[in-house]
Amino acid sequence: MPRRKHSQVFLKDVNYVRKIAERADVSEREWILEIGPGRGNLTSELLKAGARVLAIEIDSDLNRFLSDQFSLFLNDRLFLINDDFLEINLADIFARYGISELKTVSNIPYHITTPILEKLIYNRNFFPEIYITVQKEVAERVVAPPGRKAYGSLSVFVNLYYDSFLEFNIPRSCFYPVPEVDSSLLRLKRKDVVEDLRDFEHFVRRLFRGRRKKIRTLLKSMGYYSPSFESKFHDFLDKRPESLSISDFKDIFRECQAIKNEIQ
Repeated sequence: MPRRKHSQVFLKDVNYVRKIAERADVSEREWILEIGPGRGNLTSELLKAGARVLAIEIDSDLNRFLSDQFSLFLNDRLFLINDDFLEINLADIFARYGISELKTVSNIPYHITTPILEKLIYNRNFFPEIYITVQKEVAERVVAPPGRKAYGSLSVFVNLYYDSFLEFNIPRSCFYPVPEVDSSLLRLKRKDVVEDLRDFEHFVRRLFRGRRKKIRTLLKSMGYYSPSFESKFHDFLDKRPESLSISDFKDIFRECQAIKNEIQ
């Protein structure tokens, strides 16, 4: 039985399982990371495509089930790790198998979607492409452009580092047990970003906490406002955060950092 504490919802519709594997364009002997393989429906399709699958499953019972189900592939093309994805050291594990890069193809536990995204993105040197099944609302937030209601700090965070695409939607009836939400396959393609943007991420999150307020008001409350902003940023000081692009946020952030450095 699926365990609620692990947010276990299994994709049972074989057509959608195949569609995910096909959309990920899995090639023979390619390394794939699967987070939360569950009962192995997607794992089976990845193995059929000839991939080498590194599957991380927190549930000990499911780990034993997968070991029995795929015994012929075990430690040859399927490598099972019974652990918490959020707690493991990915660099150590990948070094153990001689992996430098791999795709992520997973139907992830929805209750920890954001932490999983953060861990993947902060380890992005390993992941040129990511294919994950997420709650439809989350996928819409990730891909939302400026000006849309769904656009927010998550949109900015993910698209700082990856180009994002909503590949297709998956009805809730395709899962067991049937969840209360529909799902989507989210595809992320890595951008060429090398600098540390953690301070910028924090800045954007603070702005979106007051998303109903104007940028001018928010900057004043954060202690960053300068009268010089009236001429430099006259186009969007009266706008709200959801109207600004990543480029706009970066322009403001650079000026705010300059003010901060002057004060120090």
